[in-house]
Amino acid sequence: MYRLNGATGDKTGLGITLKVMTGDAVNIFAKSFWHNNGATINNGNSIIVNNLLTALAGTSAVANAGKGATAITLTGSTVTPGDVTGWLANEPAPGSLPKAYLNWILFDEQFRVVSSSSGFDMITVAEQIKAHAQTVTINKNGYLYVYCSNESNIDVFFDNLQVIQTRGPVLSEDHYYPFGLTMSGISSKAAGKLENRYKYNGGTERNVDFDINLDETDFRLYDAQIGKFLQIDPLVDFFESYSPYTYVVDNPISYADPLGLSVEKPKVQKPTLPEVIVVSHKHPKKELSSQTAS
Repeated sequence: MYRLNGATGDKTGLGITLKVMTGDAVNIFAKSFWHNNGATINNGNSIIVNNLLTALAGTSAVANAGKGATAITLTGSTVTPGDVTGWLANEPAPGSLPKAYLNWILFDEQFRVVSSSSGFDMITVAEQIKAHAQTVTINKNGYLYVYCSNESNIDVFFDNLQVIQTRGPVLSEDHYYPFGLTMSGISSKAAGKLENRYKYNGGTERNVDFDINLDETDFRLYDAQIGKFLQIDPLVDFFESYSPYTYVVDNPISYADPLGLSVEKPKVQKPTLPEVIVVSHKHPKKELSSQTAS
């Protein structure tokens, strides 16, 4: 259990961050309580956005994500502080209650706020324990930050903050530059899952051991950083107009080379369309009638 009081500087409590993927579901539980001691409630102790982002950057899920999301980069971003400020403006009006909530906010891979998967749950009246229970559907890959807050001058107590994450079907999402270099800033992988090494170039295995980062085709090694094979093409005599180290004749948009031998069109699975039966009906000819003038 911990006590929050915005007037004494304790505006936010323990924060939990989860690495989430599209389709995940997160159940959030907590309990809250406050005592009405007769003092006038002052809800003017607003949360400082930079402090909130600094706390987010300090959680293990963000600090170990490899995205370079430090306190300095998040607070100095041209978009993230503004997104959070706009989101905080949607806090429900507290009325006669202390301005205290269970909060959850989803950041995408670029640390933009995803409002459709973010929200607030207000405390209840004095002298009653509220059991908070919320289910959040994740609409975008990113980081779900869950925390409790109190912007009033009244002591509010929170306890048993828990999160339960149910994995969806998406385990990883990879984006590439034309020649196969991974766009790490917008790619995403579920936490605690084995990495899918069969990626670019028709599912070629990428060797990341010892930071080699080379694609292993059946006949040659490919380096996506330079867009070239590291060995001469065994079929070099058939492609005399090109360098023996070139990849897909310098046209990665149209071709792939999963064997390391020759270019080929990427295999695209065509959708199976339902059978359509067209039935026509022949209309009988109308007999023309003639009249003879007398």
